Amino acid sequence: MPPSPPSPASYYSPATPLTGMAAVIGLYLTEPVTLSPTNPPALYLPLVKRRSNKPVKIMDPDCAICSQPALAQCECEAKGLDIAVRQAEQRMMTSVFNDIRTWVRGHAQDYILSYFSMLTTRRKDFHAQQVHRITERAAYYYNARPHPSEIANADAELKRGIDEDWKASVQRYPEVLEYFYGLVDLNLPGDDEPGVRDPPLSALGGVGATGGRKVRLREPVVERGTEDYRAEGAKEECGKTCCAAAATVEG
Repeated sequence: MPPSPPSPASYYSPATPLTGMAAVIGLYLTEPVTLSPTNPPALYLPLVKRRSNKPVKIMDPDCAICSQPALAQCECEAKGLDIAVRQAEQRMMTSVFNDIRTWVRGHAQDYILSYFSMLTTRRKDFHAQQVHRITERAAYYYNARPHPSEIANADAELKRGIDEDWKASVQRYPEVLEYFYGLVDLNLPGDDEPGVRDPPLSALGGVGATGGRKVRLREPVVERGTEDYRAEGAKEECGKTCCAAAATVEG
């Protein structure tokens, strides 16, 4: 007599570990199943939960200013950002712009005065040679001093020349100002610097208690013979320029 087949309980006893394909099928069962002779695994097909291919819908927030939905595409936030940029620029960059303007203006005035001094030096040398020729000619031909009208004409010519030199010097201000503005160097930090990648800003309180760092312009220390033009206003600087020009002419 052939041996009798083993009982189903020997195959599906709860104490019998699942191996092979049965173990794989067990991983996909949605609910724990108790294997028993009355519950063969053939009755429990693997129920696989497939992920949906539908994209996850991201909900755009409403406008932070007018509370309209994102589909309205209002310009409130863009305009608000422009206003915030202008306000931050005024707070952080006004002092820098003032320092740059003062530095450029002072150096441009110094250059114009030096240029005018060079022109007037040539003009006065030519005037001195002209007066010397007039004096020698009067002494040679008349054995006397030159006539006062000749000296007055020479002085008047010198005055006209100095006025022309000063006008030519002042008319060079635009190119001189552009030159010194071109020497200003403002460096932006790199994107890989720690302060740019991880700004030390609090998510709740914004900038720290110190109020953030101020933008400063580092100017090289150079000894200069002129007065401290930073303390001068526009009107006083104009008067200083005219006085310096007059002193140059008189010298």
